[in-house]
Amino acid sequence: MRRLNNCLEKKKYTNTPIWFMRQAGRYLKEFREIRKNNSDFIKLCLNEKLVSKISLQPIKRFDIDAVILFSDILIIPYGLGQKVFFKKNFGPLLNNLDFDLIIKANPESFINRVHKVYKSLNLLKKGMDYKNKSLIGFAGSPWTLLVYMIHKQSPKKDFNINDVFKDKFLVNRLLSKLEEFICLHIDKQIEAGANIIQIFDSWAGLLSQKDLPNYCYMPNLKIVNHVKKKKNSNYMFSKRN
Repeated sequence: MRRLNNCLEKKKYTNTPIWFMRQAGRYLKEFREIRKNNSDFIKLCLNEKLVSKISLQPIKRFDIDAVILFSDILIIPYGLGQKVFFKKNFGPLLNNLDFDLIIKANPESFINRVHKVYKSLNLLKKGMDYKNKSLIGFAGSPWTLLVYMIHKQSPKKDFNINDVFKDKFLVNRLLSKLEEFICLHIDKQIEAGANIIQIFDSWAGLLSQKDLPNYCYMPNLKIVNHVKKKKNSNYMFSKRN
């Protein structure tokens, strides 16, 4: 009996769920040892054997109710063809957005670039000796991914929201494309063994009240409704500001 799944399904449960930031284990000594020898973070996220090992590190230390895939929300821009890398003591950096390339992206090319994420989940599912534990997959929300793709780094640095809205037609087309590929990414994670999906809208707080429905609520609702139609899957929505 998976307690977290029961909670999401509103079945009987006795514990109040708590989300631990960095639950994937990025703070652990044993993870830092692996990271020290793997400087390319995206490549690390696409190394199925190491991803499986890293994902299980926290659960081996603590009696938590779920294993969350070790990955990153920026896997989706990477899968769409935008180069992503991580600079030490700085954070993510993305190449210039090639709008035509992104719009022309197709499911086959996307899956070809990120298929090892799904292999990692499959390995986790097969290797987990935790029958009562849930397996969480996740994705970034359309708005949050759009912010990274246009700003090319964390909006904590030199961010002006007016730059995002210079071309609303482009923004809306990009949001629509992201919705499509987020749903695809989630589908493949469920097929690979995830029984809970978490959506991160880390930068929803950048939006004004009047813009929240169009750029946050409605895109996320479409994805949530898509996930809820899947058999044997649940969803958890997480909005981090």
